[in-house]
Amino acid sequence: MKFLLYLALSGIHFSALASSAAVTYGLSGGRLGDNLVAYSNALWVAYKREIPLVYFPFDNCERFTLSRIHDSYWAAKDKYSKIVKFDKDEKLDMSNLKIDENTLYSIPFFPAFKREIIESDFFCAFDVDWHDEGFVAALRRGISLVDREPSLINFPEGRIPIALHIRTGEGFDPVYQLRTAYDQSSPRKFPPNSFFIEQLKHMSELLEDQPLYVHIFTDSSRPEYFAELLKKEVNKSNIIYGYRNKPGLVDDFFAMAQFKYFIRGESNFSFMASILAQYKICIVPAECVWKGRELIVTKSEVIIR
Repeated sequence: MKFLLYLALSGIHFSALASSAAVTYGLSGGRLGDNLVAYSNALWVAYKREIPLVYFPFDNCERFTLSRIHDSYWAAKDKYSKIVKFDKDEKLDMSNLKIDENTLYSIPFFPAFKREIIESDFFCAFDVDWHDEGFVAALRRGISLVDREPSLINFPEGRIPIALHIRTGEGFDPVYQLRTAYDQSSPRKFPPNSFFIEQLKHMSELLEDQPLYVHIFTDSSRPEYFAELLKKEVNKSNIIYGYRNKPGLVDDFFAMAQFKYFIRGESNFSFMASILAQYKICIVPAECVWKGRELIVTKSEVIIR
């Protein structure tokens, strides 16, 4: 394990590992957050079993170091005499999986959240230790930009910065302005405004009402609406707000990874940013109910590291 960590941090190509077996992953059809979770799940197997990872290309992957330190699936697949693709309904035990030579193992996508795994019957899921320092170091190595420095945020001095991620579904998700079956099945991904209002108050209390800077990350074309709403409804003089107009998905991801305090829904995008950031406090919705067309968060989870 320490040997693989050494390779990850020193920049040695993962394909230089002695094992003739390797691991890759399938994609969900989602965007950046889902793709990075899929990569991370497979990287956990590579890290624990000390075998190379073969990356499966996805949108924007060429911008990440992972496309430089791992072999590409399409270039590498013919090197293996057998490709084993697990089914999403197949129970996996990665700690005891027998690794055969000249075999490429393909892990089906499963989400990062245990609640979603259980509710959606992802039997292929296995536990990933998202706080293993060696694993997070390997993640940071793979999930870094190769083309330029990320466009980061200049925090106001003297204030604790907090990332607040409001996912609306605008422009991509099929639930925007529509309460569809998909929305009903993933309510914690799209928590209502009341969740962010109440949990921002709570976060301020946890931080003893010190001066705070809250940066709003959202897929909405109107981030100023949420800034004004929070300013009015939270009504705390120790908090100021900020946002960027149309910064781009990748820039937003790395900007979010600057923060140590998070209030977010169960979005793989903000989850992965919080893991790379090695967050101190993260607040997420835990239980939700529908009252007609109104979604209500009945229980929130405060995760303190």
